[in-house]
Amino acid sequence: MANKLFSESVPKELMDYLVQHKDTLIPEFCQLWQFAGFKTSGTWQEVFGKGLQMDEIFTAWHYARYVNRIAELGKAEYPLPMYMNAALIRPNYKPGQFPAAVHYRTWA
Repeated sequence: MANKLFSESVPKELMDYLVQHKDTLIPEFCQLWQFAGFKTSGTWQEVFGKGLQMDEIFTAWHYARYVNRIAELGKAEYPLPMYMNAALIRPNYKPGQFPAAVHYRTWA
């Protein structure tokens, strides 16, 4: 399923956000998109180029969509405040060399 999604176009929702917020994106992300030509549609590799950073963007998008859906379903049953915390890449590390983790929690 991941390979199928990877070969498809970057979701319109994400592309619309990037276009609307182009001037406020974090510099590293913006540079990656710029090096690939600031394309506003295409596959993940066409829009973000090949490499570990593009792989990480693809993975982060799908993790975020999944967690958001779980939160929506949970809040529909029991409306608690929720937050998500993610371990981010550290300086001088490449994706896969740092402890990637997502912590999801609810509290009353």
